[in-house]
Amino acid sequence: MLEKNYDIIIVGGNMVGSALAIGLAKSSWKVLLIEKNKLISSFFQSCPYSEISSISFSSVSLLKKIGVWQNIIHSRIVPNTTLEIWENWKFRTTFKSKNFGLKNFGYIIENRNLKFAFQKKLISDKNINFLYSTELIDLIREKSKWKITLSNNQKLSTKLIIGSDGSNSKVCFLSGIKKKEYGEVLYCILMIVQTKFECSQKIIWQKFFSEGPIAHLPLFKNWACLILHGKHQEIENLSKMSFGELEKYVVLKIPEKFKKIKIFNKKIISFRRSYTKSYVKEGLVIIGDAAHVIHPLAGQGLNLGYRDVERLLSFLILHKKRGICFYSKDILLEYQNSRLFDNHFMQFSTEVIYKLFSSKNQIVEKFRNILLRSINKIELVKKIIIQYASNDFDI
Repeated sequence: MLEKNYDIIIVGGNMVGSALAIGLAKSSWKVLLIEKNKLISSFFQSCPYSEISSISFSSVSLLKKIGVWQNIIHSRIVPNTTLEIWENWKFRTTFKSKNFGLKNFGYIIENRNLKFAFQKKLISDKNINFLYSTELIDLIREKSKWKITLSNNQKLSTKLIIGSDGSNSKVCFLSGIKKKEYGEVLYCILMIVQTKFECSQKIIWQKFFSEGPIAHLPLFKNWACLILHGKHQEIENLSKMSFGELEKYVVLKIPEKFKKIKIFNKKIISFRRSYTKSYVKEGLVIIGDAAHVIHPLAGQGLNLGYRDVERLLSFLILHKKRGICFYSKDILLEYQNSRLFDNHFMQFSTEVIYKLFSSKNQIVEKFRNILLRSINKIELVKKIIIQYASNDFDI
């Protein structure tokens, strides 16, 4: 089969890689998007799907800008207007969007809904080439280009290859970018539950326990997602329980007003935090989970990927307009330097929170409750936290 040449090839057509491909296609690049999974069918079950994301309003702005937001099934998303965090209810911290002049902090959305919206855009946009059910097999640097081999035996070449292929990135592995994993493997169980009341309260809450937090994400109608973190054996034991047994266990950990629940689905997820010290090589860059995997307790993983997309888009488009070689390592290093601190700061912050609230030391326990109560009383501190989480300013 003849080689095909592209300006940019993106490996990983997930929610981050697809956003980048659509954004680049708007600037007349010859782009190819490669995704190992199959196309999603148009069928949506009445019960929510178990994989859920929280997206900030800055991420929503990006989705609107690239023309994807209009494809979202809006009847299946929920705006988040309130966030409550506590270990001891008396020392809780509450964030309300109206106190910051915002309609909401963002939305809770099923990953399937978002992926399907991207898929519709990719299919309708004639400037984007994409391959589904196709994997990267080999990657070689040769004569100022990257030569790649795919699982369908097709051979392609590109000036710039972008790895957006997740925590087990094949682009990282084949190009020699080393990933540093740290901490133990963490486990959580996701439960799709039906509640007694309509989830129109739009409250995200998270309660901390030393063995791991439990979080509540409101979904459409009277559905919600509960995420319980814990040790491996505990989560394994919970997964083996019947829905009725699991309900009895969970209600002991959640506030009174949320106790009327019925579990419809459950799923175990395991993950390991990781990062890379370098995001680039000559003609190559990695973004999203390929570059950084953070603890999900802050719900910022996908938003961090969209920050990568926004910054990389602006760098590539700017240098193309200036007629500068956009795939040179020097240019890509500018992008890397603009993202490293933000990504590492978010990684550090979530790690500190995780360590702080998993400690059983009584002094640490008193300190973290005083800290939460103090944050709740200082609006300026809360504003800074919200601005950073929403990507409203750079640090």
